[in-house]
Amino acid sequence: MQEEFQRSLEPSYLKTVSMDKLYGIKGLNADKIERMNEFFSTEWEKWNTIEFLSQFQISTVIANRIYQAVGKDTIEIVKENPYTIRYMSEVVKNNKDIALEAIKGEGRLIEGLSDELKADKDIVIEALKTYGYALQYADEELRSNPKVVLDAVNDNGNALQYASDELKANEEVVLVAVKNNGRALGYASKELRANYDIVMEAVKSNGYALKYTSKELRNNKEIVKEAVKESEYEEYFSVLYYASRDLQNDKDIILTAIKSDINSIYLVSPQITDNPEFMKEAIKATPFILEIEELKASHDKDMLVLAINELKEMQEKSEERKVGIEFAIESYEKRIEEIEKQEKKSQITQLEELKNKKQKQ
Repeated sequence: MQEEFQRSLEPSYLKTVSMDKLYGIKGLNADKIERMNEFFSTEWEKWNTIEFLSQFQISTVIANRIYQAVGKDTIEIVKENPYTIRYMSEVVKNNKDIALEAIKGEGRLIEGLSDELKADKDIVIEALKTYGYALQYADEELRSNPKVVLDAVNDNGNALQYASDELKANEEVVLVAVKNNGRALGYASKELRANYDIVMEAVKSNGYALKYTSKELRNNKEIVKEAVKESEYEEYFSVLYYASRDLQNDKDIILTAIKSDINSIYLVSPQITDNPEFMKEAIKATPFILEIEELKASHDKDMLVLAINELKEMQEKSEERKVGIEFAIESYEKRIEEIEKQEKKSQITQLEELKNKKQKQ
């Protein structure tokens, strides 16, 4: 029933309503029809505005609050300057009661409030419930409040940058922050960036947290292995870049790293990558490794055959990387064809040289 009523208030439905049809219906007098007409006209304006604002990814709840604050001129104002959505009305920007209502569930709307309201403790506390970055508008008292900061970093770990120095050195606060976003480790105190437990949680959340830790922990095999294990390629350098030189050439670490980022192999010494036995292990870890043509093994027929077999086995087990697997197989097969052509060409050249040599004798 409620759903039907809501549908009846939508613009697409209201457009079809003709109040003239209501006259003559038993039980409806002119006064009731007039009041109904007024109600539907008002609702039409509101729902038309809500529908219009939806194209800017503004929720129905927030659009309704904007309409209540600005009124029937909302659409005209936005059409004239779409950027006014952010600062929709001076009323919304400067009225604390309306602002408090508006940011419930939409804490990031604090960005559009006046500087005075951004600094208001009640506003900041409400915004922090759903928008950790609101901590940047908090006063020193709130930035030093463990509960307030915990709420902020639980929503967005990087909000730690706005916490007081004391809380940046607080293990509980920093632990929550790095679990939310490993890169928040960069805002922690120097002591906590060298704390094994804190750093381990940080690299579990984001391998690139390794860049913020101490020299000693960059040389810790457990920490580094965890960091390179599931890291996505986010920067120009792979996570392995931030490990110590010794661990960059640790075979166990390398094999773990290339599974999630084959570009890690660029950091490895040629003495290791030119070793056939190591490359066989690398191919088993990820047969896509031979897509890197700079590797000596990428132009070795036996290595390419091994990689193709591994890819076919992978193909049988999973459909997830079907396109990538097919592309790699095709690429490797073409390379094998080129190698065989060169081998035949070399054989012919050798035979001709041998023939010429015999003729001269």
